[in-house]
Amino acid sequence: MYITAVLGNGALILVVLNECTLHEPMYVFLSMLAGTDILLSTTTVPKALAIFWFHAGKIAFDACITQMFFIHFAFVTESGILLATAFDCYMAICTPLRGTVKRREAVIRLVCPSGLLPPMAAAASV
Repeated sequence: MYITAVLGNGALILVVLNECTLHEPMYVFLSMLAGTDILLSTTTVPKALAIFWFHAGKIAFDACITQMFFIHFAFVTESGILLATAFDCYMAICTPLRGTVKRREAVIRLVCPSGLLPPMAAAASV
């Protein structure tokens, strides 16, 4: 299941980045959600497999804190992406005449305020 999740989400990200017709906010958000899913799977599955296969029930404190950080970071990022998606839908419904360019710029400013995801911002602005 882990390999399927990583390969499927990776393929989704590659398709959205390579296909010019998919450079719309909805597909950019979908690829960002796929990225957070890869992060969440990569954070949780290896330790779970170690527990089930090797009966390794103990975890070091620093490893526990690191895993908790990445799990919470993935959930907060996912919530932010869903908030940006809702904001994009709100703007599309309430101001349909502003056009997709203005919406796209506003959503990119909302999602990438500090330049954390410049490839996604570049892909969405094309």
